[in-house]
This record gives sequence, C-alpha cells and structure tokens, in this order.
Amino acid sequence: MKTVVLGALALALAGCVALPYRDPVQPEVAEITFHNDGSGEGTAEIFAEADDCQVRRQTPAIEPGGAVSAKLAAGRPLSFSLGYRVAGMSAKNCRVYATFSPLQQARYEAYIRPTQDGCRLALLESTDRKVGEGRPVTYRQREPAGAPLTEYSPYCR
Repeated sequence: MKTVVLGALALALAGCVALPYRDPVQPEVAEITFHNDGSGEGTAEIFAEADDCQVRRQTPAIEPGGAVSAKLAAGRPLSFSLGYRVAGMSAKNCRVYATFSPLQQARYEAYIRPTQDGCRLALLESTDRKVGEGRPVTYRQREPAGAPLTEYSPYCR
C-alpha cells in the first residue's frame, strides 16, 4: 500500500513540472521579450494550444527587473501567461493569461507590472527596437481555468 501511495504522489508531482519552451523551427516566426517588473521571480509560459492554454512550456526564470526572449510561431493565435511570485507572500503572486496573433518577423515586448489590486499586462509591438517603446497590441485577456492536473490540462478559459 505504501508503494502505491508514494507512486501516485510521484506521478502527481511530475505533472506539476513545466517542460522547457523551445523556439519553433518553422521560418514564419515573431520574437517576444518577457519583462518582469514585479518584485519576485517571474516566469512566462507559452501554450501550444491557444484555445484553452493547453500543452504548457515554460521559459527560464525571470529575475525582478529582468527579461527573457523567445521566438513564437507567427500567423496564428498564440496564448501565453506571464507572472511573478514573491516567496512566502501569497498576496504578492500574480499571473496574467493572454491570447494574440503574432505577425511574421514582428518583435513584441510583454511586461508584467504590479498594481494596487494585483498586476497588469502591457503588450507592445516594438517599432524601433527600443525597450519599452512601441505600439500597444490588441490581445484577449483570459481567465485561469482552475488547478491544472498536468502540462496538457487547460490553464485558461
């Protein structure tokens, strides 16, 4: 019985470990830089299935004030999340889910910023490669789907 319980626990915990994001190999790509303006370690998650944020892949951790870049498949809707977590302070955790359609060869900047009641996402299309400058991008903010069981579970709705 003890082995069965430990095996089930190990299987459940394995579902909580995000797989690393890998840049697409297709030629139609865009680039995005995720910026963490929060006060805790940040992460960006990119989902292979845009409709309900399934098949999660995670970028490397983003230190406060830091950034990480990734290439995205262009020409179709893409969902991602960006957030940060301050260890030991559940009130200081924040994550935003969004869906947009990246354009081929475009460059985007996504910022997660703290607010009085949580955080907000700013998504810009860079026009001259200067950080923090660009045109606002229209995106659909998504709601969390609840507690996902695996990387293949829905993360947003």
